[in-house]
Amino acid sequence: MARLLAVSEPRPQSMERAFLLVGLIERSFHDQTLDQLDSLLDPNLVVHGPFPMEQGAEAFKRTLAATRQAFPDMHIEIEDGAVREGLVFRRWRMTGTHEGEFLGIAPTGRRIQLSGVDIERIQDDRIVEHWTYWDRMSLAEQLGAPGVPLRSDPTEADEPPEMPRRRAEVPLDSP
Repeated sequence: MARLLAVSEPRPQSMERAFLLVGLIERSFHDQTLDQLDSLLDPNLVVHGPFPMEQGAEAFKRTLAATRQAFPDMHIEIEDGAVREGLVFRRWRMTGTHEGEFLGIAPTGRRIQLSGVDIERIQDDRIVEHWTYWDRMSLAEQLGAPGVPLRSDPTEADEPPEMPRRRAEVPLDSP
């Protein structure tokens, strides 16, 4: 379970609530029930990602469903997180087996491991903006995408550097 890092936020209850609200995204993946996100996602959700994405809550849910279909045994672990001024930051690791088309790549049956960062902007207990960042090249290598050298062993996936787990001493907006 991830540790929540509070950075310059005066109300601990609101931090915990924001982190728990955003945690519904991972739970919906694991439970395969995206309808529970209806009360969390703003209908006009703005989405930013490493590839062009449709906008809005319904399109976001379709993207989540397509990802789940491509990696039906997908597991997401939140490794760390922070809340600051209406933003929820999460560092995550995903594992899964590529059993469906994903980003134009036919199923390979290969097991993948991917790390990334998500940021959500919350307003009135709803996610109004979502950013996701992950290494597309690492995924392409693991899946053996055309034109990308294939690793001989999928367990050779790059490990992210060990991140320090300590309370921030300086506010994020300091020079």
